[in-house]
Amino acid sequence: MCAGVDPSGAVVGAVALSQRAFDGSGLIHWLHAQDDDPGVISALLSHACQTLGPRRLYAFSEPAICALALVPGLPVGHHHRLADLLMGARFVPYARQCYLLLDDLLLPGRPARLPDEPPTDVTRVRSPDGWRLRIRHGAGTAASAVVLACPDDTALLWQLSVSPGHRRRGMGSRLLRECVDLAITRDARRVAVYIDHDNAVMDSFLQAHGFCHVDTLVAYERRP
Repeated sequence: MCAGVDPSGAVVGAVALSQRAFDGSGLIHWLHAQDDDPGVISALLSHACQTLGPRRLYAFSEPAICALALVPGLPVGHHHRLADLLMGARFVPYARQCYLLLDDLLLPGRPARLPDEPPTDVTRVRSPDGWRLRIRHGAGTAASAVVLACPDDTALLWQLSVSPGHRRRGMGSRLLRECVDLAITRDARRVAVYIDHDNAVMDSFLQAHGFCHVDTLVAYERRP
């Protein structure tokens, strides 16, 4: 880690970097500047690039240190100055994930299970810790989801999918409701989800069920 200081010696920013062992690529793990000062950001970014040298560089390509640290990327909406300066330093996005949040765990229009529909199996999973929900259809799976436990009051909807032959029957809505119910029983107060930036279908589905966009996580690379 390298720190930036002002004339009085106070720390005004820091950057963490390393070199990846298996291919020699340079990694900028995170960069923080007080009040998002563009001068401090530029100085730290320039120092990181000079220190790592003329090699392929990756920035924010690993999960941040936070409760939901499973998806890499810089939250560009909250750090737009840093995002602009990365682009100005020849870094280009190579991965984008949208971060959505359901704050009020009362989804509208609770979908009921019809009498002829199979129940949902719930099993515990490890590494990472959570639960798998599965709606069976014969010997196969009609729909499945994974809800991960988090150390705070936020549950993470890690995966939700409906088999092609069972779509447009309300099964996704039912399964999402059951995921939220499960989160509530585990004392969660909100549910977070990450989806691909270009997954318009899932984006519309989640927003229709009360999820709101929080930010977009972007990972960057720079070629020598």
